[in-house]
Amino acid sequence: MTRLIEQQTLTEAELLKYRNHLEQLVESRTIELQKSDERYRKLFEGTNDAVALADAKSCVFLDLNQSFADLLGWERSELIGKPLRIVHPDVGGAEVSGGFECCPGGLEEMVETQAITRDGRILEVSIKTAIIELNGQKVVLGSFRDITARILAEKKLAESYRQLQQLSLHLDIVREEERGRIARELHDEMGATLTALKMRIHWLESKLPPEMAQFTAETEQMDKLVTDSIYTMRFVVNQLKPTLLHDLGFAAAVEHYVQEFQKYTEIECELILPEEELTLDENQSSAMFRILQEAMNNVAKHAQATRVGILFTSRDHSLIFLVKDNGVGFDSNIHKDNSFGLLGIRERALMVNGRARISSQPGKGTQIVVKIPLAGK
Repeated sequence: MTRLIEQQTLTEAELLKYRNHLEQLVESRTIELQKSDERYRKLFEGTNDAVALADAKSCVFLDLNQSFADLLGWERSELIGKPLRIVHPDVGGAEVSGGFECCPGGLEEMVETQAITRDGRILEVSIKTAIIELNGQKVVLGSFRDITARILAEKKLAESYRQLQQLSLHLDIVREEERGRIARELHDEMGATLTALKMRIHWLESKLPPEMAQFTAETEQMDKLVTDSIYTMRFVVNQLKPTLLHDLGFAAAVEHYVQEFQKYTEIECELILPEEELTLDENQSSAMFRILQEAMNNVAKHAQATRVGILFTSRDHSLIFLVKDNGVGFDSNIHKDNSFGLLGIRERALMVNGRARISSQPGKGTQIVVKIPLAGK
């Protein structure tokens, strides 16, 4: 009997020991959880980003930091337990399957969207969301940043660029008018003078006696110089004001220009024009003709090419223009401060709602592709 009592006493002592040990473990675990919660709370509250937690199923707020409350003008207590659509209208209502509708743009993606403040203002925000598990519960963790100032700055920059394009278009129209005036003066004044000079030289040559062969040869050389000057003047006038563009149309003006370019530079040119008539308005035809001139000038001045291909074709209600030469090319990754010709091609394409792509490699020539919408399409 005594031995049984001792065994029972020992058993109670062991139980007491185990209980004390268990209580210590519980206390230690509680302290660790408190410390972990403190670290989480410090991180949650200390970040400058607006952070919120929401139930992944019902899309209601579970918690949010002070930065989030300040950003949207709410008290924390006013939002906890409320649906997310109060601040973000794109979020679904309660009992959303899987919680994905609680995550604008999808999981682990930074998206730009809008949020509503308490007083009804619209904020431009970037949001990054993720689904996490917290205490056995699926939770949406969202991080918000106010990007309203950046969006406004981008809009102002875009508007400034649009105004610059309009100004550039206006200046281009003014330049075209000035080129036309200069071309008319050259054609009328200089053309008349050179023609009169050529006639006087012919008269003088007809009056020289046969024995003055040296003077006859000189007048022939003078006549050739005047003829070359007339040809050069006509080429310059056509550069300034392509009269064929207005008189005979775009295709005829392009064909004549390429023929004159080939004759003037002795660079072999292959021109392909579409069989159907191109429907370009005045601004488009003028812009495309100037792009052709700029592209061919670059070939003549810089490419050291012996052959160039020019293609015009219509496709999907657009006009596609391609120029490709067999010249020395250049490194397109290196920007030259004074390369305004290629920049001008891009700007002219933009002015008629088109775009230009320029590609080149050293020793492999240069290719320019311009695409613009056809008028009325």
